[in-house]
Amino acid sequence: MNCKFIQNFILIVALGSMLISCGNKKVNVQDVFEDDQTRWGRNAEQIEQKKESSASNTNLSRFERLMQNSSWAKHSDSFQYPDFFEQHQVFLDEIPADVEVYSYDSIELCYWPSLGVWSVADEFPSEGLYLSPTETVKNVTYRAESKGIASGYTNSGKIYYLKQKIMHGEGVDHSKFLVLINPPEYNKSVEKLTTMVAKW
Repeated sequence: MNCKFIQNFILIVALGSMLISCGNKKVNVQDVFEDDQTRWGRNAEQIEQKKESSASNTNLSRFERLMQNSSWAKHSDSFQYPDFFEQHQVFLDEIPADVEVYSYDSIELCYWPSLGVWSVADEFPSEGLYLSPTETVKNVTYRAESKGIASGYTNSGKIYYLKQKIMHGEGVDHSKFLVLINPPEYNKSVEKLTTMVAKW
């Protein structure tokens, strides 16, 4: 007996029960069928949501295990990152500037080694600023200007935490910054990274 047969059998029984209970009342068979289809669709959607939640929990658990067991690599500019993070460098025309990206799954640690004088003169960070090649600032919910620290949400709903450093040149100042970007559910799991950025 296949699943489709069982579904049709249940539909016929339900329809029969409704016809009996309604007596002489008119029943729209199409409405009954559509209600049944809606119910099956809702059940399928709930199953899919459970699968996505389970996959997210699995990724989070895997990340936590890796964080506990990994070594940390040292960058020449005095910050550290877990050795299981993938590394690549991108030049972003929109800034324009180079960015070094250290990432795992949906977590990114991005290092911007040199930004123009605009990053010192303007309020930093501002809405729309690129934090990574794919993430921009949506808002700033916390700012400690004296420490160069700011945090908030990105355009995709992730949380960012950054630290900016001013570099004083001959008549012209520049800046660089380090930023951690992660989904909200990873907040507790990335505490070591957040602390590292704060102390950079």
